[in-house]
Amino acid sequence: MATDGSQRVHEVNAQRASFDFPQEVICECAQPACSELIAMNAVEYSGLRSHSTWFVIAPREEHFFPEVERIVAEDGHYWVVEKFDGRTS
Repeated sequence: MATDGSQRVHEVNAQRASFDFPQEVICECAQPACSELIAMNAVEYSGLRSHSTWFVIAPREEHFFPEVERIVAEDGHYWVVEKFDGRTS
């Protein structure tokens, strides 16, 4: 019985760690051909995508289009933008 409990603790800890490890997501900028990868963890991505008009983009001006979005957060590895052209995903 103790082995089952230890195994479950190990599984939960492994699952929790997977949310903390950086994963690569594709830049969600307005450039259709953009395939730049951005490192962020699942918790960060899930939190920002809880807003249907928020998207993660690479942190450089060539990925930012002020005519259709505004920057709502800046991180060293990515920017979060809010689209105001009605686009949601």
